[in-house]
Amino acid sequence: VPHMFCLPGMTTYRGIFDALCIPIVGNSAVVMGISTNKVQSKAIVEAAGVPVPPAQLLKKGDVPYMKRPFILKPCNEDNSQGITLVKENVDLQKALDYAFSFDHEVLCESY
Repeated sequence: VPHMFCLPGMTTYRGIFDALCIPIVGNSAVVMGISTNKVQSKAIVEAAGVPVPPAQLLKKGDVPYMKRPFILKPCNEDNSQGITLVKENVDLQKALDYAFSFDHEVLCESY
């Protein structure tokens, strides 16, 4: 039974297996593709009535408008890579640079 939890495994390889009618464990490539984007996932669960923290989508050069503490998360990164809890004593630019080293969009979420 293939277990594919890296980004290509969750999207591309699942799509190939779906097209070839090869059974796999877990969700389809479409569902997994949506779930790897934190902003899309957040919008879907919020639309379903699940409470979610306030957030801001950042592109390079943007500055968060939220008061600290907040969390910076790369939008499309798996396994919690690139995440920083930004408190008063944390260098914001360093945290932004770190998050943007994983993705071109970053989710800034109230903590």
